[in-house]
Amino acid sequence: DAPWVVFVSPPWAMFNDRAADLMALVAAVLAAAPAGSTVVVESDTSFDAATLPDPDAWESRAVAPAVLHIHGRVLS
Repeated sequence: DAPWVVFVSPPWAMFNDRAADLMALVAAVLAAAPAGSTVVVESDTSFDAATLPDPDAWESRAVAPAVLHIHGRVLS
């Protein structure tokens, strides 16, 4: 399968109001993505990237007023 590029950019309130659902969605995307895929999660600056699935595999980049969390080493 060809690699995917996936952007997860929910309303930022979801990171507080529905955090468990949102992290389950990200985990499901990571599990389903073909090798070589890139997953990007956009959040506001208050989100703790340590709560992302496989937190050490993400690179975070500030792009005011957002933060992009990039996972580019998906291995299926």
